[in-house]
Amino acid sequence: MRRVKKLIAAGAAAILACEEPMTAPPSGGLSVHVLTGAVTPPLDSARIIIVGPTARTIRIAPGTTDTIHGLAPGLYVVALEGFVGTDVDRFGEAKGVRVVSGQNTAVSLTLRSFLPVLGSIASPVPAARFEVAYSRVSDASSYRIEWSRDSLFASGLDTTVTDTTVVIEIDDPGVYYVRVRARNEFGSVGRPSQSQPVDLVFVVFASISAGSRHTCGVSSQGDAYCWGDNYRGALGIGRGSLVPAIVSTSLKFRSISAGLFTCGVTTDGRAYCWGQNEVGELGNNTGGSVGDSTPTPVLVSGGLQFQSVSAATYHACGVTVGGDAYCWGANYVGELGTTASLGTCTFASIPCSKVPVRVGGGLTFATVRAGSNASSCGVTTTGTGYCWGDNQLGKLGDGTTQNRTTPRAVMGGLTFSVVEPDGGRSCGLVGSGDAYCWGGAPLGDGTMNNSSQPVKVSGGFVFEYLELGYGHVCGVRVTGQGYCWGSNSRGALGNGTDSGTSVVPAPVVGNLSFKMISGGGHTCALDNKGGAYCWGSNFSGQLGNGSVNDTNVPVKVFGSR
Repeated sequence: MRRVKKLIAAGAAAILACEEPMTAPPSGGLSVHVLTGAVTPPLDSARIIIVGPTARTIRIAPGTTDTIHGLAPGLYVVALEGFVGTDVDRFGEAKGVRVVSGQNTAVSLTLRSFLPVLGSIASPVPAARFEVAYSRVSDASSYRIEWSRDSLFASGLDTTVTDTTVVIEIDDPGVYYVRVRARNEFGSVGRPSQSQPVDLVFVVFASISAGSRHTCGVSSQGDAYCWGDNYRGALGIGRGSLVPAIVSTSLKFRSISAGLFTCGVTTDGRAYCWGQNEVGELGNNTGGSVGDSTPTPVLVSGGLQFQSVSAATYHACGVTVGGDAYCWGANYVGELGTTASLGTCTFASIPCSKVPVRVGGGLTFATVRAGSNASSCGVTTTGTGYCWGDNQLGKLGDGTTQNRTTPRAVMGGLTFSVVEPDGGRSCGLVGSGDAYCWGGAPLGDGTMNNSSQPVKVSGGFVFEYLELGYGHVCGVRVTGQGYCWGSNSRGALGNGTDSGTSVVPAPVVGNLSFKMISGGGHTCALDNKGGAYCWGSNFSGQLGNGSVNDTNVPVKVFGSR
């Protein structure tokens, strides 16, 4: 009586076992026995594939035994496919099986699920490109991603890749259905995953913010989108993305600010932050230790109603509807603007506040901005500019280089509409549209001189929007033309070159008309129709055009109007 060795696989039972016949054939052989066990759905058929010096493909009914003789000696790949209909549902293979003349060789083979699991796709998705992710399947050599407007997939398109993520390009907005199948090295295709509907839309952006290595924007519908590096959850989508992806929340936002982490103000005036939280920068009374982070929006503590919030590298600031300024996070050199006693975060053992603390001085602010290099600035309701925190190179504008723990008035008696710090300098706009900068050169005045008080930017331009990046400054003239100056690292100025420094404002190339501009480690801007453009550093996909290649000219963000 023949012996059959049985091996039980997890989730499905199947074996490939050897028998010793009473009279061994002159060549080598294999005996195959298939057990279906509690497979759901039950297998309709099975197929043995043998590849080596002798090739064989043999259909076998589940639960039966077959013996294969006449195999030339040598090394083989032995595979077993279990079918539901015409699609592979279970698959297993053994490589390097040696067949010896006159013997049957014992082989153990485990059938595993050949069905990938499609990851969640947040919707709506900006049209043009979106990312599909799915689980890796054992022994799959590639994956076929299928999409169609028809939920039954009677027609549609597909692409085959070897990775477990793929970016799909679709230029026509609408509702599509997406699913994925695994393929093995023999060309057999597995059963499809459960499909997901995806609503593709063209996003009309109302605002945009370029951060350290990611970008975020708010649509005209109040949806928050982010793309680029998901450093400690900064995108709010659970992964990095080379194109805009909607933040995982039902909240509706009216503004957003990207730094090294991200904050936004909802339509009802509440502030939310997400991402790194090592020094309390999320403001929700948590964090403070190495590695702390939250990948989804959390409510800033205090029950405050904000007009705006600004996120920097390790701190954030905001203005309430009543004009009070609050800051939270790290307080390395006074950037929170208070002399009050604060706690200490275990990360670097520095003073910090995990909840908003009111900026000292009793001032009523119209705007407040947090800067990347441990400083903050704001403009009061009377138009006076104030700055506090780190004063390296005189970037607080008070005529000194002394750090300040509470707001100090910017010298010059100017009436500002906005003052913003970042990098080694600060800049502001006055009511006439003239731009002024102070701190570390270049300040846009045609020289490489530092200044601890405001100097007027050259060119006689009338600006209606101004924002600082980490090493550069950009503005939008009343005509809509974008201009930038400062460091052109990796094309941040958008003037068609990749390096150097501009000591005066230089036009952004492309004949585009902008309504706002934003700088961080790169630069982004919005046109008058809500279309988004970015340029400069792109090592994490922060330009949103589906690549990781730097560009020294504006490129359209995929999916924007």
